[in-house]
Amino acid sequence: MSKAATGIAGISLTAVVTLIAANGERFIASLSSGWDLAMRVLQGAPLGLWAVVLSWLLGCLLIAWVRHYWPEPEARGAMHRRVLAVDILGASAAFAVCWTQLRTGLGIAVSAIAGLSIPFVYRAMAAAGSAVVARLKGQA
Repeated sequence: MSKAATGIAGISLTAVVTLIAANGERFIASLSSGWDLAMRVLQGAPLGLWAVVLSWLLGCLLIAWVRHYWPEPEARGAMHRRVLAVDILGASAAFAVCWTQLRTGLGIAVSAIAGLSIPFVYRAMAAAGSAVVARLKGQA
């Protein structure tokens, strides 16, 4: 690390320690109230939120699994067909998972949105994950 970065990190750490030392009980109380708020929000979340989150999770896992075990072809046209097939499989799985939990008229709309958004969710998660890995390895 450079001298400037080391100095900034040291000053920031000193500021955090000073903040905690000066406001210890109030600081812990604010952290505790933040945790309580997060738990209340998660417990009061509607079933539709959990259905979409579960469908995104399983859709992303299916896409990752299929991309891992289906080798990437050399031909450009075949590569595009592979990407289309993988995205359709992930979207279908996400739709099915969400639809099995929400069997209403609104549920079909939510399921369609979850299914159609899964390729974008997967690519966003893959990009974020690769950026974190590159940052940890010092490549970025």
